Amino acid sequence: MDGLTLLNKARAAGLTVEAHGNKLSINGPKTAGAVAKELLDHKAAVLAALASGSATRPTGHSAITPVSILSFHTFIGHKHVVELLDRQIAGALARGQPCPHTLITGASGLGKTLLAETMASEYGTKLVMAIGETSKVELVNKLIGLEANDFLLIDESQSLKGPVQELLYEAIDHRRVPRIPKSLAVDAPGDENDTTVTIPPFTVVLATDQPGRLLNALQKRMALRVSLNYYPPDELKQIVDRMAKDMNLLLCEQAAILIAKVSAGLPRRVKHHLQNLQNHFPESENQQISDQQVKEFLAAFDIDDKGLGAQEHQYLDYLRTGSASLESLAIHVGLDSDYVRRQIEPLLLRKRFVTIGSGGRRLTPEGQEWIQQTNSITQDRGKNGQS
Repeated sequence: MDGLTLLNKARAAGLTVEAHGNKLSINGPKTAGAVAKELLDHKAAVLAALASGSATRPTGHSAITPVSILSFHTFIGHKHVVELLDRQIAGALARGQPCPHTLITGASGLGKTLLAETMASEYGTKLVMAIGETSKVELVNKLIGLEANDFLLIDESQSLKGPVQELLYEAIDHRRVPRIPKSLAVDAPGDENDTTVTIPPFTVVLATDQPGRLLNALQKRMALRVSLNYYPPDELKQIVDRMAKDMNLLLCEQAAILIAKVSAGLPRRVKHHLQNLQNHFPESENQQISDQQVKEFLAAFDIDDKGLGAQEHQYLDYLRTGSASLESLAIHVGLDSDYVRRQIEPLLLRKRFVTIGSGGRRLTPEGQEWIQQTNSITQDRGKNGQS
């Protein structure tokens, strides 16, 4: 099969295919694994098609614009972290060793998965993904399937159960996994009387926003520890520009700045805003979206100039009469306490609109001022709508 046909097949399956030197970087849904394998089996043809620039979308669509190559050189932000990882991987490659096991911490939506994907791409091996709810059987199956110096990313690793964490650090220490019933290890080659199976050298990457929930024994085995912080507006604007280009979404400069401003320093929120914006204005592939249209879009989604939505405003409004407990606020907003604590409060605390003390949650002067300001805007809109 020729490379062009394979690339179009990959796109139809939701895969992103990029050339990185003489290597392929393939990203997309796990369900497209068979297509990804087919691409790797015909690597030379696929690389040739990418190099020629002849890869096109199905009839009626514009030419494929290759997405940014997964490389530290094109990674936006987190300069110190990127430089550190780049040097570590270069050293590991020079010594023929796997990259050190790595712990990546940071809030949800900051790009921990993308960073892990870039690490594997830079090293030139594949990334195998797992989630925190992985069972012992599933973990053994993933470890058995690794090739030399592959990366195993465990997202939301704080959710790994204790016995699974223990299995993982035993695999790190001894490069062996147990022949657990119903796992691939049962039929793996080796002495039938041996209760374990040898696996090749590999790198574990743990991604979490709650590192304190990891077993101390597992944490200690993470030689590299990096933390991702919220993106400043200028770097988030670069992410808006890149994502919009990849989506064929035309934004004017001020519109892109506004999207970055309301995305709370989170690339994932940028992605969600752009996806919703594209649906809100279906002609955005052919017609540039103005900042006024973005303002209309944000108003339709009840998002204010600080990136606060309806839930955040409900939270703040409840505190106008005084302090309140997390449980009371959760009941008022109509959500569970954990969601309020993890999804609503972080942005309000970063904006310094709320403080948390022994007496509960309380509005700051800045929070009171913002509530009054947004209420005035809402009232003015209501009057204009009636006139």
